[in-house]
Amino acid sequence: MKTGRLSKILDKQIVPLEIPRDYIGASNIGSECLRQIWYDYKQAPGLPIDSRLKRIFKTGHVIESMILDLLEEAGLKLCRLPFDFKEEEQPYFRGHVDAIWQNNAIIEIKTAKDSQFKLFVKNGLYRWSPRYYAQVQAYMGMSGIHKTYLLALNKDNSSIHDELIEFDEIFYETLKIKAQLIHQCDIEPPKINQSPLFFMCKMCRYRRICHE
Repeated sequence: MKTGRLSKILDKQIVPLEIPRDYIGASNIGSECLRQIWYDYKQAPGLPIDSRLKRIFKTGHVIESMILDLLEEAGLKLCRLPFDFKEEEQPYFRGHVDAIWQNNAIIEIKTAKDSQFKLFVKNGLYRWSPRYYAQVQAYMGMSGIHKTYLLALNKDNSSIHDELIEFDEIFYETLKIKAQLIHQCDIEPPKINQSPLFFMCKMCRYRRICHE
């Protein structure tokens, strides 16, 4: 039995995710590892992203577009043009939102496997994902739009759940301080852990240069 031909074609077809960023992104500022954010900002050579992970990201983009389509079909007036915001005092700190609803609320779409989705429903965004929470707080601080609806879709059964997040100015100020610290670093910040077997390090594409 011959198998795998189409899979090989698809593996070669998936293009790179994006052009490397020359800024500190809102989607990354919530990372616990300052060194990982610094490597991203400095465009350090990381391990290549495999085709499976690229498909995961592409699936996320397709689902995001589908959800926004459904919201528009339900009557919501959304702006889906490319919205790139930046912190006026720190132009190296920037972010891109999924959509804006009637100019007074940001909409951010996420996907999650069943176990993670249940944690979001049970615990709320801040306890479920501090990284996503920091991301939407950065968006609100940069844009001046002080409400965000984060909607998550369960990838296992297509359940949905959303939460309204209000702007926390004090929290945003801590993100600005963090971004400034990374921007001003001329050398790598400290490692989050000294072992390459630490769970965050094992998943990091910079693990090779970090722990060499």
